Amino acid sequence: MTFEFKSGAELLDAYLSTLGLTTTQIEQRKTGIGGSSAKDLWDGNWTKLYNQIVNGEQEDLSRQFNVQLGHVTEYFNIIWYAAEQGWDVSFPKDSIVHPNFTYIRCLPDAIGRNDQGEFVIDGKHTGANTPWWNEQNLLDYYYWQAQHNMLAVGFGRFVLTPIWGNQKSDPIWIDATPDHQEEYLDRARSFWWHVENQEPPVDPAGGEEVSISFDDMRTVDMQGNNAWATMAGSYVEHEANAKSFEEAKKGLKDLVPADARLAHGYGIEIKRNKRGALTIKQMEAQHDAA
Repeated sequence: MTFEFKSGAELLDAYLSTLGLTTTQIEQRKTGIGGSSAKDLWDGNWTKLYNQIVNGEQEDLSRQFNVQLGHVTEYFNIIWYAAEQGWDVSFPKDSIVHPNFTYIRCLPDAIGRNDQGEFVIDGKHTGANTPWWNEQNLLDYYYWQAQHNMLAVGFGRFVLTPIWGNQKSDPIWIDATPDHQEEYLDRARSFWWHVENQEPPVDPAGGEEVSISFDDMRTVDMQGNNAWATMAGSYVEHEANAKSFEEAKKGLKDLVPADARLAHGYGIEIKRNKRGALTIKQMEAQHDAA
């Protein structure tokens, strides 16, 4: 029997060419902040992020074994969890862009659907040892990527499907946190001003550390609690107005020109601080009249 041999290097090059991002997807990374950059944005690593987007200084990970292993196992990871959990899944091919803030974009590993609605899926193949073999550490590390991707896609749920070495666990769910997302958007607006104006940023202080713990938590039935009943009734009554308020707040900030330090009118003023972050408030009556 005659065998046809090819070099391992040749075979590896051919196989790696089938993995990773397409040329179109690589170009899309230059037009906004992706989910994998969310932690750097929050932690204040703006120079690194700026150089990646503006100057194309992306680290070459094509020969990093653990990264490429994650690419190889990603599809299997997600469909295994989906079959086990009873999810339907879809695999987007192009970036998904926030409808109002086009610099907030992501290419999620997958979109899932169950009887509670749609959600973002991110498959992770991590090391078999600490610190990665720890649900809390994964939740903390990928928290801002989760918030970013939920903002871009418009969903309120995100799930990690982890493989630790050759073991798996339960899905790790992360819900949208509107207050944190608003803070994140403020930092994203400030950073993107530097990109639009081709002005390299000075790395700011990192955002406040957020740790969402689910260890030792319990389920509480608040039925029969009068204070809860009152607040729940108020929440249901005013939910629609609250959503309109948040949409108006975001829309007003997005209308402020990039070179404006103060914008005002119709009883509202928006100020930009030295870092580029915008603050909105109602104007005093006499100020408005002037």
